[in-house]
Amino acid sequence: MPSLGNMCTSAMKLLLSPSVRFAGLAAALLLHPAGAADMVNGIAALVGNSVITFEQVQRLITRPVEAMRVQYASQPDVFRQRLLDAKHDGVERLIERRLIIQEFEDLKVNIPETYIEEHVQKEIKEHYDDRATLQKTLQEQGITFESYRRDIREQFIEYIMRGRNVPRDILISPGRIEKYYRENEDKFRIADQIKLRMIVLEKTRNPVDAMRLAKEIAAKLDEGVGFAEMAAVYSDGSQAREGGLWGWVERKVLREDLADTAFKLPPGKHSEPVEKAEAVYIMLVEEVRNAHVRELLDVRDEIERTLIVTERNRLQTQWLARLRKKSYVRLF
Repeated sequence: MPSLGNMCTSAMKLLLSPSVRFAGLAAALLLHPAGAADMVNGIAALVGNSVITFEQVQRLITRPVEAMRVQYASQPDVFRQRLLDAKHDGVERLIERRLIIQEFEDLKVNIPETYIEEHVQKEIKEHYDDRATLQKTLQEQGITFESYRRDIREQFIEYIMRGRNVPRDILISPGRIEKYYRENEDKFRIADQIKLRMIVLEKTRNPVDAMRLAKEIAAKLDEGVGFAEMAAVYSDGSQAREGGLWGWVERKVLREDLADTAFKLPPGKHSEPVEKAEAVYIMLVEEVRNAHVRELLDVRDEIERTLIVTERNRLQTQWLARLRKKSYVRLF
């Protein structure tokens, strides 16, 4: 396990990398509502002797809540439920952070303030030009500079401690991968597939002669004109520019009535025009793949990634449960 000092150095390099940024870095960036300074700042939870306020929760979830407000604008009941879920998740997230901070403090390891100051200076240079602009922005968000700096410090500590207790480089043995493959074979089962091209003649665009045009196209195809060429010229489908190519599809991708026709076609053959209420369809099957289970060699990397995520989640859950067990946590 790497030393805490080495992890501090690695984490600081990551913090200073322009390609990697903490999600929600500094609550000042969370689109704090203009009137938030006046909100009732009640207690959401106690963790040891530390208080988590409703204002802190609000600051944490403001951005996702604004996105949900737009997404569920026409579904007020759904929005209310999503809002409740977001508040619950926000409280739990802040409880986790406070537990992690407390464990870090118990280790009695100090983070050099120069690390935090370097990051603050980089933030100012990249986003605010000068400290005065930063402080003005924070003031508009109802956040003090000290709070902003503390948020950076706490996120930095959380990153260090998560890396120390939940390593990213987890080794998964070949035997475990093979065992997962055997026990989850259905996850790697592929249904019958066809490589499909389709010409779609919408009746709204061809109100009188869609079927007649389809028959003329079918005749050209029988004469040897390329299906992709005809699709590019005549099809109203979204894949027209790709010569009507849908790629490899299973039955469930298509409407049942069209799937019945398409999956009976032999490779290299096109269907006769299929007339429906909204359009006329001509389909071509280029290749056929029968149902099969993907080989272990083809899915080994996929399984390994799944098992790494599972193991990291297990270690994280175990670690946080230990922290919660040895600390006093009360929700309000």
